[in-house]
Amino acid sequence: MIATGPVNRPRSASQRRPYNSWPIILDHFTGLIIKFPTVNHPTQGQFVVNTKFLVDATGRQANICRKVGVPSSKLDRLIGVGAFIQFEDKATLPHDQLLETVESGWWYSALLPDNILTIVFFSDSDIIAKHHLNKNDNWNRLLLETKHMKQRVRSATALDSKPWVRNASTRISNLPECRNFLAIGDAAASFDPISSMGIGFAMTSALQAARIIQEELAEHHPQRVPHYQQEIGQHFEHYLQLRKRFYQQEKRWPSADFWVRRN
Repeated sequence: MIATGPVNRPRSASQRRPYNSWPIILDHFTGLIIKFPTVNHPTQGQFVVNTKFLVDATGRQANICRKVGVPSSKLDRLIGVGAFIQFEDKATLPHDQLLETVESGWWYSALLPDNILTIVFFSDSDIIAKHHLNKNDNWNRLLLETKHMKQRVRSATALDSKPWVRNASTRISNLPECRNFLAIGDAAASFDPISSMGIGFAMTSALQAARIIQEELAEHHPQRVPHYQQEIGQHFEHYLQLRKRFYQQEKRWPSADFWVRRN
């Protein structure tokens, strides 16, 4: 149930056992028993967890999916390189979001509480690596080449010693039709931030999964989980079409690697 082919034995994760990192064994793949082997808790000592349903809500890392052997499909190498900056004066700043495209990707900024602005440059990992855009000088130099974004960060001070890097790729977990395992949010499918679909999907998939689990445990209906997986796939296909329409609006750099990959 946790692989694309027949499974004849339970799968186990690596035996690393730091706090909050548990090895997992799935038993009775057509049933409802999931066992976590003995775990060493720093204050409670050893204990064993038995559960009837397992949900991966670990975000883009999809830690549970990876540990139990669920394959995934990654469609791009998008990452975000950004910083938090703060304005010294207490003037009221517009609570809007700004997106500006450039030849090698696109910039995004949004105002947070306490006059803090998050500003992120999104591009593919090979482009980031080629131009060393995780380095302060190179990142700032690219920012200064923008038309609108550089105006927004005037008189601001960076709160980070160097730009941070975050995964922003498009990915979907190829979940099998398993009765006792679900993934929700980014663990099930992660979206390009340009689509603004991540938070909404995380909430709706969690609500839907909770309802399915409640009904599954009460009624043992075998079709609800496969239907959930199918809906995620359909939602993901709709997202891919939407993402393509967004990126096709930019026509200025038809030969640039970043835009060629999205058109």
